[in-house]
Amino acid sequence: MLRSGERKRSLGRSPGGSCGPPPATFSLLLKNLVGIGPHHNYPDGGRNPLDSTRNDRTASDDVKVHVKLKLSALWASVMFCYVYGDYFLLYQPGKLQDILYGNMAPLGQTTQGVLLFTSVSMAIPAVMIFLSLALKANLSRWLNIIFGVIYTLFVLLTMPGAWAFYLLLGSVDVVLTGLIVWYAWTWPKQGAA
Repeated sequence: MLRSGERKRSLGRSPGGSCGPPPATFSLLLKNLVGIGPHHNYPDGGRNPLDSTRNDRTASDDVKVHVKLKLSALWASVMFCYVYGDYFLLYQPGKLQDILYGNMAPLGQTTQGVLLFTSVSMAIPAVMIFLSLALKANLSRWLNIIFGVIYTLFVLLTMPGAWAFYLLLGSVDVVLTGLIVWYAWTWPKQGAA
């Protein structure tokens, strides 16, 4: 039987006596997930901001964010605006009655085809959150440019005659999808990244 002090020391430890994965395992995991290690030199000659040996860091140091992460975050923001815009639309007088009568303005009568079309139009930006991170750079770049332009035009076409809240969310969407196109268009070449 262990004494209380020995028991406390043994709690949470693996048979090897350490808590958690060894540091080399974490570095390997970081390298595989993000593509960098803790002492990795960047192509431009700079040092990794995650390098704990740096003494010149300040609290306001920015970490360079890869374009894939920016694009993914932009698509997530676009989705939030879509969802909130459609949700708040339900509070407009007469909208719930239209839904109960099977009308889906401006698309007309609610049919399987109309619901399939709207589902696809919402699934593409949702999937682009993942695809922006997972696809090879060139394919991701072109898909982001194409869908960014399509969704910018899509939102612009739905804005005329809309209420102020929808105009606000639509304007934010246009800025976000415009940024998607911009970041994808100006994606750094492989050697410059």
